[in-house]
Amino acid sequence: MCGLGITLFLGGWTAPVSFLAFVPSYIWFFLKLLVLICFFIWVRGTMPRVRMDQLMNFAWKFMLPLALINIVAAAAWKFIPILGFKWLVSTVIILSGYISLGQGLTHKAHFAKRTYRFAT
Repeated sequence: MCGLGITLFLGGWTAPVSFLAFVPSYIWFFLKLLVLICFFIWVRGTMPRVRMDQLMNFAWKFMLPLALINIVAAAAWKFIPILGFKWLVSTVIILSGYISLGQGLTHKAHFAKRTYRFAT
């Protein structure tokens, strides 16, 4: 996956700047691959694990509504004729959705203590 990401998004085997073009292309590819793999290992090691219920809570309650808000902002961008007003309306739509959804997620959910029942 890192190799595919390098090929599609990071320029593949080309040098990042033109004056470093004397370095062979396979060196650049494997150097970028090494950096990307180390980055993913670093992120995986430092970030806490997310339980499946937390991930689903985040996806359904934050990411899906934010995607729908993004569609509304794109529609506003398409149908508003004045350029400066496009930026203002789209920014207000996205930021207001982001802030309201973020505040909804930060409120602590009060769950009842789990009780386990065993068959007797």
